[in-house]
Amino acid sequence: MRLAPIVAAALLAASLPAAAQVAPAPGEVAAYRGLHAAAHRGDAAEVARLAAADPGALQARDGNGRTPLHVATFARRADAIRALAKAGADLGALDAQRYDAVTIASVAADAPVDHVNRLHWTALIEAIVLGNGGPRHQACVRALLDAKADTSLGDRQGRSPLQLARDLRYREIAEMLQARGAR
Repeated sequence: MRLAPIVAAALLAASLPAAAQVAPAPGEVAAYRGLHAAAHRGDAAEVARLAAADPGALQARDGNGRTPLHVATFARRADAIRALAKAGADLGALDAQRYDAVTIASVAADAPVDHVNRLHWTALIEAIVLGNGGPRHQACVRALLDAKADTSLGDRQGRSPLQLARDLRYREIAEMLQARGAR
């Protein structure tokens, strides 16, 4: 897994209002100690110190299965996100709702879901083509479909997301797309 795109997505979310999944409630935040608390505050120096002292704390979970990286992403704390990534946080860790920091950041960013990039790919196409069809990429596709991504927008060659998923033999993703009316 490449670090730069994941950290970039999380950092993008750090500058935008969060409106996704289940962010820590004020009572949960008040109860945070150690690395979770430092991550929520955005205290990068304390994050680095605590992670160096106890690397296992990077994977510690709160009551909703959130790691310190999830917490920093929800709190939009760019410096803490960078420090956690540098310290070796699992960038693909899933919370209890099966969301990773990238998905949290993407939804929080509220980016135009059907934007077509210079490769003539939408986020939905990227989630299929750049993914491996596994649970994390299925969750990303599901989040994009929930955000009303247009399943009819194809790539430069006119291949639809459904066709791409079928070509790559991503059965679960193809089924999700079909269930949403993709052709």
